[in-house]
Amino acid sequence: MTQEVLANTARTFTLERTFRPFHTATATVTKTRRRQNKSILEKLGIILQFACLLFICTAILATMFNERETTLGIYLCAMFMLLTGLILNSYGKKS
Repeated sequence: MTQEVLANTARTFTLERTFRPFHTATATVTKTRRRQNKSILEKLGIILQFACLLFICTAILATMFNERETTLGIYLCAMFMLLTGLILNSYGKKS
């Protein structure tokens, strides 16, 4: 064994021992953030589904007053909100 090999081994050992806690902490923080983001997406999906129900109530009133163009826009918006809410909700619950 040469001095260079011993020096590199000592340097590597010291660096790994020094920075290992930071590396494992970073990996833990990343996993925690992913879980938090998924729970946020799930909650956003629930909010969109509830907003869809409110839009449908508005669309029913617009239908009763014979507002055809407005009703069509509200129904389309409600359906897209429902679809987006279901997708976000199912993606958030996968975790």
